[in-house]
Amino acid sequence: SIPENYALFRLACPHYDKLQSAVGRGVCEALNSYSNRHDLMIADIGCGVGDTSIAVFDALKKEDREVHLRIADINKKAISFAKKRILPESEVLAFEQDGLDFLKDGLNGLSKFSCIYSAWTLHNWTRQQRIDFLNYVTARSLSEEGTFVLADKILPDNRKKLRIAYAQQELWFDAFDKILRPDLKEAWRQHYLEDLHPSKAWYESEALEDLKKAGFKDIKTKQVWGLERLIVARK
Repeated sequence: SIPENYALFRLACPHYDKLQSAVGRGVCEALNSYSNRHDLMIADIGCGVGDTSIAVFDALKKEDREVHLRIADINKKAISFAKKRILPESEVLAFEQDGLDFLKDGLNGLSKFSCIYSAWTLHNWTRQQRIDFLNYVTARSLSEEGTFVLADKILPDNRKKLRIAYAQQELWFDAFDKILRPDLKEAWRQHYLEDLHPSKAWYESEALEDLKKAGFKDIKTKQVWGLERLIVARK
């Protein structure tokens, strides 16, 4: 099931919780640029089972902030699970949609987000889908000086570093052998190999170029963990 697989993925990704916490800090820093501490809108694109938004609210507990959260994921089971987990922290509206459709339908032109964040989602899309999404974020979805916090599988341009990172990930997948789940090991191996396909692979230089062309002016790579990295971009 989706919830179980997400929980088990932690075994093969030692930096999983560090990445989620980094997103939380990134969202807090973004919201701190707003003088108004209340009624800010934020969105989680590809929320999965809610780990990223829970990390965001853990970080917000340290701040005097009130936010309105929207979460979106195309997987019905995942988003239902996420909503139940996040509800104790916040009144949340959930949308069973892909990221771009959610942005087009979720706001209905009434307001804009102060911060949009996403973890381990955009790398599953084609590059053109990512470009369309980022363009819509800057043109229609983010408020002025709004921030996009991206934590995702964004590959190093250097081929040697890429090979080393993939070799390390292969070793981490051995964790599934220890729990007698070779099926999950093979499934995740195939997923990571599919992410190298030219139609999907997202290299760092391409990601930075896509963000810049979409209209983001302040783009910073904050942290790198193997094949994943955290990028914060502001309008």
